[in-house]
Amino acid sequence: MDIEASYLEFCEKHPELLDYTDIDFFGINVSEKRSNAITFKLYMTTEVSRDVTLELLRPLYERDMISALNLVNDNVNINKLRCDVGLKNRTNDNMMFLFDWLRNGIKEKDQLNEIEEFSKIKCSDDNDLKYASMYFLGLIADKNDRSAFDAVKLHYILRRISDANRIGENYSADNRRTIKELKRVELPWIQRILSVLEPLLDKGLAELWIAAADYYVGVDNKYKIYVKNINEAFYDRIYIELQALDSNISDHLKMSVDWIKSHREYTVYGMAICLSESYNWSLNFYLDRKEIASEDVKYGINKDT
Repeated sequence: MDIEASYLEFCEKHPELLDYTDIDFFGINVSEKRSNAITFKLYMTTEVSRDVTLELLRPLYERDMISALNLVNDNVNINKLRCDVGLKNRTNDNMMFLFDWLRNGIKEKDQLNEIEEFSKIKCSDDNDLKYASMYFLGLIADKNDRSAFDAVKLHYILRRISDANRIGENYSADNRRTIKELKRVELPWIQRILSVLEPLLDKGLAELWIAAADYYVGVDNKYKIYVKNINEAFYDRIYIELQALDSNISDHLKMSVDWIKSHREYTVYGMAICLSESYNWSLNFYLDRKEIASEDVKYGINKDT
């Protein structure tokens, strides 16, 4: 697996990465499966993405539920429409509408029933915000048939907030409290990931950020826990934890971190530890450009708006 060669090939097809002006995040996914290609992803800014009208999202626009939109370009879903949607007005009524809409779009799968398990993650004590921790939605659909989804991606914020529409303001992040909530989510993949992360979280080496599930048609579903505010010692410790899994994912972690360090123009905004339903491990890195990493005017799939 040669990240640099794959990266240069991706840059040739996406020269906007070198300028970065219209990009929110540059994503890198690596898998324990040696046969899986490295996935590169460009999350375009809301400023660029909102100029595109997506009929697919009309039901959500009509309920005033969209706060941000990010088109996503990657080297896997080349002929697909891929977008990430920031959600607002996440009242119980709106979220139940959203869940019904998603189920109608991905009829081949019943895993969306796991929403009840994820609803145990709370971002507020407001009774009308039972499902509000789900704050971002990802969709992959055929460009020519947008009535059915190839994938639905649900993201849950792991913090307590004072205003559900402003998750980046006046919030509290508490690893210990969040770990207790995640342990109540009765999904074995989430529990397995958490068992890897918990020793590092107890030492304060990273901040819990997001829990997520990707539901695909015809491909294994994937479960993820994201961290941010990563201490440099985190990578050495997570390497040890991953080594114990009898998987080469630890080697791919080292390879990825070494590659990122060799590219001084990038900084890790956050990363995710991922596990498929057939128990294959993978890692997602979300990179920002160092010279613009502190800007507050940007929005994106996982940036706090």
